[in-house]
Amino acid sequence: MRTLTSAEYEAQTRHNYAGTVATLAPETVERFTAANPDWDGKHWAIWWDDGGAGTTLGPINVCNLRPTED
Repeated sequence: MRTLTSAEYEAQTRHNYAGTVATLAPETVERFTAANPDWDGKHWAIWWDDGGAGTTLGPINVCNLRPTED
């Protein structure tokens, strides 16, 4: 499962390369859910797959990283 930090996700959304499932067709969300049991069901992104698939639309999880205090 592809995971982005919240900062990476925000940067991607500014270019419409990521978003929430509200912007996807219900059938797409159903396919993502069936194929990715570890997906939280909230976000998607578009990325380049060097493995031969080319441009890919897929589910992502977003983690909220916070700075640690010393």
